[in-house]
Amino acid sequence: MELLKGPDPQRRDLAYRLLNGFVEVEGGAVQRSGGNDQIEFLVEKIYQHRVRLANRVNLDFEDHDLEEMIATYEKLNRLCAGLMYNQGWYDASRGL
Repeated sequence: MELLKGPDPQRRDLAYRLLNGFVEVEGGAVQRSGGNDQIEFLVEKIYQHRVRLANRVNLDFEDHDLEEMIATYEKLNRLCAGLMYNQGWYDASRGL
């Protein structure tokens, strides 16, 4: 029986960066399962909500608390993406 080492954190990080467009790949060799339109729509929606909130409560668009709230959501999303990657790795290693 082969001992599995577990998912490679560097591959997990690379997958996250590639799928989020943080890394350019020559020839566009990144497989995305669609969703780019949905991602762009949601990012724009977040931006519009942020603008309206800042205007409504008379906050600077780059208010520290707004910035921290968005940064915290980004960290949460990255954590969830990593957990999903790990689960996929374990499922694949068990033939699921």
